[in-house]
Amino acid sequence: MWNHRIVDVSDGVEDPIYEIREVIYNSKHEPVFHGDAAIVGEDIEEMKEVLYQMAEAFNKPVLNSTTDFHNDIDD
Repeated sequence: MWNHRIVDVSDGVEDPIYEIREVIYNSKHEPVFHGDAAIVGEDIEEMKEVLYQMAEAFNKPVLNSTTDFHNDIDD
């Protein structure tokens, strides 16, 4: 399973840095990986759908890139 989430990628930097990222979860629904998110699609309608999915990230808690991600995707 995956979705878009806001991830704090500051990693100890004084000022916070937030990015909307694609997050992949293991079978326990724990986040295990985050990658760069881009708005891409085969056509404009598909790009609109990706943007809509990204906007849903604002309704979920922010994840921290160093503390919220688990090592094993099969957990």
